[in-house]
Amino acid sequence: MSRKLASRSTHGCWTCRLRKKKCDENHPSCFRCTSLQIACDGYGPRPYWMDRGDLQREHARYKTHIIAQIKAAMRENDLPATSQDVERELDGLVAGTAATSSHPLAHPTQETLLRRDGDSHASSEPIWNETLNNADSQQHSCDQTVRMNSCNQSSSDASQTLVTSISPITDECNVRGSVDISRSNSSSETNMDTMDLLFDPIVSEYCTSELSGYSSEADWSLCAPRTLHSASTDLISQRAGLSNPILHGDMEDILFMYYFDHVFYMHCPFYFPSSRQGRGWLLSILKGVSSAYHAALALSEYHHSTSMQHGSAYSTRARGGHYDLALQGLQTSLARSAAWSGNLGLNHNVEVLTTILHLLFYESCSGGKHNWQIHLGGASALLPSLVQAQMGSATARKDQTKEHQCSAIPHPDTSISFLLGFFIHMHIIAYASTRSSQFLISDHKVLLEAGEVNLADLIGCTNWAMIFIFEISSLDRWKKEEEDAHRLSLIELTKRGRQIEERLLSRLASIEYDLSKSAPVDAHLRPDFIETEITRIFALSAITYLHVVISGAYPDIPDVKRSVAKTMDALQNLSDPKLLQHVVWPYCISGCLAADEQQKVFRELVSLPRIMHGTCLEALSLMEECWRLRKTESSRHDWVSIMERRGQYILLI
Repeated sequence: MSRKLASRSTHGCWTCRLRKKKCDENHPSCFRCTSLQIACDGYGPRPYWMDRGDLQREHARYKTHIIAQIKAAMRENDLPATSQDVERELDGLVAGTAATSSHPLAHPTQETLLRRDGDSHASSEPIWNETLNNADSQQHSCDQTVRMNSCNQSSSDASQTLVTSISPITDECNVRGSVDISRSNSSSETNMDTMDLLFDPIVSEYCTSELSGYSSEADWSLCAPRTLHSASTDLISQRAGLSNPILHGDMEDILFMYYFDHVFYMHCPFYFPSSRQGRGWLLSILKGVSSAYHAALALSEYHHSTSMQHGSAYSTRARGGHYDLALQGLQTSLARSAAWSGNLGLNHNVEVLTTILHLLFYESCSGGKHNWQIHLGGASALLPSLVQAQMGSATARKDQTKEHQCSAIPHPDTSISFLLGFFIHMHIIAYASTRSSQFLISDHKVLLEAGEVNLADLIGCTNWAMIFIFEISSLDRWKKEEEDAHRLSLIELTKRGRQIEERLLSRLASIEYDLSKSAPVDAHLRPDFIETEITRIFALSAITYLHVVISGAYPDIPDVKRSVAKTMDALQNLSDPKLLQHVVWPYCISGCLAADEQQKVFRELVSLPRIMHGTCLEALSLMEECWRLRKTESSRHDWVSIMERRGQYILLI
């Protein structure tokens, strides 16, 4: 039904009521809040801070401060010059929107979609997959969606309305959304998002890289700048396939819970944070950031479909739908990365990296062949802010005097340690998998040595083993640089390699002694035992890797034969066979150097029904080709040479 907008609505969202502004009462988030990039506090019961007292005044000052920062960033990008400009435009747009739209509460399914886990009231957090039942409501949604227009668009084609983004951005202050004001009074003015998209190096790589062999799970043509008309058409076609909006919402809730109950621990089985925060930071990001939410659902949908014997009974979208939506949101977020600084920039990067991490998890499940390089490369540009925050906190703690240690500066947010740990691991393994030097970053070793990131809590492997792999990779890169300059000294190479080997063997002997000591019957169920056996597998494989760097991929070298045999035995005796999915790199490089009589064992390791991880199967495929070529050709072959022959690189995680 039509409605008229009062001068100040008594039924508006709590944010507009706090700010004493007009509200269009759009659900789940009003147009004014999303346009100003602030959290819309929704329409539920009165928040605790609306106490008509100190809390309300403090919250109002907080919102005012956030809006001032956002408007300052907008002015730097040649957007409206004053706060009044923005508010005046919004007043007109909110009034216009209200005059032409239907009351959101008249739509019976939206209230259902706002309820989660049986809550009897509407959630104040946005659910990023609202369902529309008719073409009118779909078109209205499209009119409020930011799309990336061509930089060459003339002023006559420029949009004269303020449109909101499909990818709201949440920071520590719950800043969401983005604003894009295009005007027609100057032919030289262009859309801010378009300019950011064209000139941001990260987004440029996302949008221009040629993605080889990519399957139908995501359409990377979405990366190209498009007009508002074509984007609206795409959004309508995406949503037209939803036959039952209520069922659609329920299924996304199921996938969301399946992610937290099962999928998260498939990828992070060693993560049990001791802090009270737990996984709350992750829940907060997934609820507030569109791209991260859809990336998690894509991952959950993939795992759920593979766990069903006859396909997923819960599939409500075309395969890859959530992945596509995650990519679109990621592109929009990356386009605005340069607009944020300080704590806002740090939190923005945390959100973007959370999305990228889930997309990388998705890629590893599907074989680790497609798009991981572009995702990991994009992450590399955002990680320095997290490294700086982590090291800054460490320096502050170190500088404290003893008498002030009782009020020690806390570690950075759990999310920073979590993301840094996984990306450091992925970067180190990426180089060791492919010899791509862009992934070998010296700051990562510094963080591991300082103990500011604990990999054992994330991947089950202690820091020292990963540091050795980093050092061997550095030696490999040095060797290649010296070869390219025609000055490689085999004596110097061997000397450097032996120094690494001596220290590595010493650490390895220590943990093998610990494993050999008598232990309780249930020792294999203890986290510290699992951590030790996984660390040992990585360390043994590091020895194999080191000898390949020094001498080449020759399986008959005695040291190689010993390390491969020990690694094979350790893999066979894993306390849980499913842990093989978390030691893919050791499994692959040891298997590629396996002798003829050992090859059967490496095949059998992935033949278990519970091993469904796509990268494990790709690793076996590399081994098989390596074994075959070693018999038919006189040249040496290892995992990297096979990838180069195929023209397809695999992230062995």
